[in-house]
Amino acid sequence: MDIYKWAYKLYPWISSKVIRKAFQLAVDARTIDMKASPYDMRDQGLEPIRIETESGRKEYLRHQTDIWERGLPVRQSLIEAYERLFSLLD
Repeated sequence: MDIYKWAYKLYPWISSKVIRKAFQLAVDARTIDMKASPYDMRDQGLEPIRIETESGRKEYLRHQTDIWERGLPVRQSLIEAYERLFSLLD
């Protein structure tokens, strides 16, 4: 979610494509967190991830790893956008 926070703060000097990708990552991360929460979210279409079990912890880790991997290019795009902006300020 931090990637989205920093992408949004750079608006309008950043591509909306980067902001959109960062937002989607934040939504996906929050969805996984809600599935792993102690609240029953099945009414909202979220099947629980039972982190109290070994298989649930492994599933949660897989989802978190996927989000992290998908975030790497978005993070790099964000860093490059900040570097471009800072180079204009020199």
